[in-house]
Amino acid sequence: MKTKLYLIPGTLCNARLWTELAPYLSDYELEHLPIPSGAAPEHLVEHLASALPSHKSVLVGFSLGAYLAALLTVRYPEKVAALMLVSNSPCPLSAQEQVSRQYSLQLITEFGYKGISQKKAEALVDSAKLSPDALQYIVNIIRQMDAELGEDTLKAQLGVTSERRDLKDELLKLTLPLCFVYSEQDPLINTHWMQHFMQSSQKRHQPSSPVVFHAVAGSGHMLPLEQPALLSRYIKQWLGEI
Repeated sequence: MKTKLYLIPGTLCNARLWTELAPYLSDYELEHLPIPSGAAPEHLVEHLASALPSHKSVLVGFSLGAYLAALLTVRYPEKVAALMLVSNSPCPLSAQEQVSRQYSLQLITEFGYKGISQKKAEALVDSAKLSPDALQYIVNIIRQMDAELGEDTLKAQLGVTSERRDLKDELLKLTLPLCFVYSEQDPLINTHWMQHFMQSSQKRHQPSSPVVFHAVAGSGHMLPLEQPALLSRYIKQWLGEI
């Protein structure tokens, strides 16, 4: 029987996010969990938790989905066997990011949403590592997901998930396997928080459930699309050791 992985996507991402990763994980059963609607992050994780089976599950979250997966795990640890967080540091957004989100919401409310631009989509990807054709292929997926989910989803996700609390202490108390995968220069990662978490995790005495960190060279945020072979290798290695 295949191990089942429950995959939670990021902002304006749907099941297309996993299309490049899935062929590398054919030995696993993949279950996409879309981000539900709700009035607060706690409501979102309540809905996500209700979609999980009664037995403990392996969660893989990406970006916003990683934050929600972390919040779900600290709130419902009995639901989770292991947790991987991709391209996310589960802590409050920077003041700059919060201001940017508020401004974006204001513009969308006043003028509507015309979709993510080519330039903004490219900024989520480490273009230095990709050929022009590969870069455009990934950008097209990002823009397609954006178009399929649309303005209402973006407004809901930005509005509900901009206020985040620091989950560091609660995550450190967990007794389950935890893995972080992120790009070293991803501007959406709080590297100071990540370094502090790494130092704190090394001090705890729980050898049966170590915290694993994979810092990928470069700045790419969309790791499931950009580096599916590498990410799948980390997933297989991590699951093989727990």
